[in-house]
Amino acid sequence: MNRIAHSFGHILTPLLLAGLFTGSAAAQSGQPIYLSYEGFFNNEDGTYTLMFGYYNHNSDTVTILAGPDNMFVPSASGDRGQPIVFFPGRHRSTCRIVVEADFDDIPRWTVEWAGHRNTTTALVLEPRYSLGNADFADFARERIDTKNAPRGTCINSAPRVNDGGSTVLDGNMRLSQTFSSRRTVTDDGLPRGGALTAAWRQVGGLGTATFQNPNQAGTTISFSAPGEYDLEMSVTDSDRTTVVKMHLKVNDGEQPRIWPTVETLLQPDSDYFEEGEAFVLAVEATAYRGASVRGVDFLVDGTFFGIEKVRVGVPPIRGRGEAAVRLG
Repeated sequence: MNRIAHSFGHILTPLLLAGLFTGSAAAQSGQPIYLSYEGFFNNEDGTYTLMFGYYNHNSDTVTILAGPDNMFVPSASGDRGQPIVFFPGRHRSTCRIVVEADFDDIPRWTVEWAGHRNTTTALVLEPRYSLGNADFADFARERIDTKNAPRGTCINSAPRVNDGGSTVLDGNMRLSQTFSSRRTVTDDGLPRGGALTAAWRQVGGLGTATFQNPNQAGTTISFSAPGEYDLEMSVTDSDRTTVVKMHLKVNDGEQPRIWPTVETLLQPDSDYFEEGEAFVLAVEATAYRGASVRGVDFLVDGTFFGIEKVRVGVPPIRGRGEAAVRLG
């Protein structure tokens, strides 16, 4: 039996596990697409980068070809290379436009869908829209070569890989385990007609890494032998590529011990109670690396008090309490 003791400084009584849940509103079809002008920042070469995004309220991806329903004004053709594919949800900086310091052709993006026409602001250099040194601006600057970038048109950025976590902690795992990647990929929909693809590969390690779905960002990986492995996942939109590197240590036999955690959710105001007096302490136990919490034992100065309901014995007890987590 594996245990982890968590001290509270109080006599412990019944456990109340709090469940975690998430809820989401169902997306709909036939809903508007709202555009957003997200701001600008000053580039070191004296140019500006203007940033546009959108929020597609539909549950499905929407395609609006460049033309009267998807255009920039003013523009001779209305086409500044803007996205024509709109993915569900909120997408920031899907169109980044570099302009000279003395530009006077203010780009305004307009889209009509589901009977709703939306156009971004003309006040693109208003101080309130300045992104300054915000992380958001720095993130965008890393992906634009403003010195050589074309002017006045949307610039394709590399796909973004979002780290959704995994089933191992600190890159350590047992040989009997499989590694499950929960990474996701987002993209700006450029270049038009480009295909977004992902690929995993092994670049180092004595054994062999086997990918269940080598062309998906989220996949499970198993290993043939213990040792250290270097893996890469590359994502391309057919024009630009993002590469994510990963280092894993696979152990033969017992995995390096990582203790579970116990979080106090509710505890009494006092640490001294009279005979027959009861109180409730709520905690939540979390196990890592695939282990499950089978139960929590309550102790006071090493004395087991059970897991249902505890009443203070005779004489009144004042002591240091602990919760011992039993793992599956």
